Amino acid sequence: MHRKPIAGDESVSSLVMAHDLQMRLHNLENRVAFARMFFPMEAKLVMEIAQAETTSELSGLVCSRD
Repeated sequence: MHRKPIAGDESVSSLVMAHDLQMRLHNLENRVAFARMFFPMEAKLVMEIAQAETTSELSGLVCSRD
């Protein structure tokens, strides 16, 4: 007795999921930026361990303290 959802609902659902994923990514990038600002040495070490140079959106907001 399961009904198949309407095709329009699937596209709306995927848009909501994409937006949620984008918001989570933005939140994580904000956290990295704040960590780099308040704990520059620790953040630099973690970024080296992760083999990441910068975050994509917020790399220009925090000045490097090398």
